[in-house]
Amino acid sequence: MEDGIVLERYFVFEGPDGSGKSTQIELAADWLRAKGHEVLITCEPGGTESCNKIRDILLDPDLPLTALAAMFLFMGNRAEIMETVIEPACSDGKYVLSDRDALSTFAYQGYGHGVSLDHIQQLRKIALHDRIPEQWFLIDVPIEVMRARLKKDGEKLERFEKEGPEFFARVHQCYLDFAKRNPEQVSMFSGVGSIDEIHQQIIVRIEDFLE
Repeated sequence: MEDGIVLERYFVFEGPDGSGKSTQIELAADWLRAKGHEVLITCEPGGTESCNKIRDILLDPDLPLTALAAMFLFMGNRAEIMETVIEPACSDGKYVLSDRDALSTFAYQGYGHGVSLDHIQQLRKIALHDRIPEQWFLIDVPIEVMRARLKKDGEKLERFEKEGPEFFARVHQCYLDFAKRNPEQVSMFSGVGSIDEIHQQIIVRIEDFLE
């Protein structure tokens, strides 16, 4: 997955459910804005009117989907948001911080549900115009920490219990494997520290990429 055309000013925050990445995106965006930069936050699935409809399908607990069908929907979402939102924003000089990207599909549909990684890779290149971020910020938390945090969110905890710890162990392994293969493209942070500690570590890394 790591091969591709780097899209400058595009950063992706990744990690398992409960890692705290959404909180860290907001903090990083506030920090960048305080430095005088324009920032756009995107979240997958969703992000445009049409992508929000895709999100409704993907997150509907009463609508069964095969892993392969979900993979196509996620990639369709990414194709739309890359072409209509992310690339134009980066071209305008904005920093784009994305809550997840195709790495999540490798983790959840690939490692988790067994969809062919080669198929995901081929579709990723098409959907994203072979674009990859300047950096992935991967926030890592152990499975037991993830489950404890999801107890505060009944819907997410229900999904965790439905999939089972073995599924999320495979998802977690995908992130670890990806970081190990791509040490220069992935900045990995422990998600078990305080929110401010993690934020400070992330902005130190972001500073390396500021123009």
